[in-house]
Amino acid sequence: MSRTTISLRPRGRDFAERRGSIRFPCELAGECQPLAVMETGNHWPARTCDLSVGGVSLLLSRRFEPGTLLALSLTNRNTDSACPPLARVCRVTVSNKHWLLGCTWARELETDDLRYLVGPAAMWETLRARAGTAIVSVTKFLKELARTWERERVEEWESRKVRAHFRSHSLTFPLSQG
Repeated sequence: MSRTTISLRPRGRDFAERRGSIRFPCELAGECQPLAVMETGNHWPARTCDLSVGGVSLLLSRRFEPGTLLALSLTNRNTDSACPPLARVCRVTVSNKHWLLGCTWARELETDDLRYLVGPAAMWETLRARAGTAIVSVTKFLKELARTWERERVEEWESRKVRAHFRSHSLTFPLSQG
């Protein structure tokens, strides 16, 4: 007798989404430095894949263990350098001869800092794209709800009109005496 195993985990990007905040795709160059005593003074080139107020996805040529604290220095599109809060490595995977690190910030990134790194246009585009399908479905739902309410209101009005008509034209029949 064969057994069938059913996986309850969603496939693809949905399963990979672990952050509770919106990810903003961006490729920023920079470097990271682990805060371990043995690694003092070592700087490693890093590139961001995406940022959020809760964390960052980094592409590195060196592997760091989960739990490692990293000090980052990133450069935005205007070649301005920024030092976001410390990042703690949560997850490590291989990606085309590099290491993809999923990190959380030691403290949440402020929205202004995120806008500074990602850029306001890129933030708006990501939010618009992410909300697009939800807005369409909510708009469609609200239009259908309005049509339903309108139909019910018209039906109620018609019903009242018919009842009022019959009330005003009610016929009275005298009781026959026999």
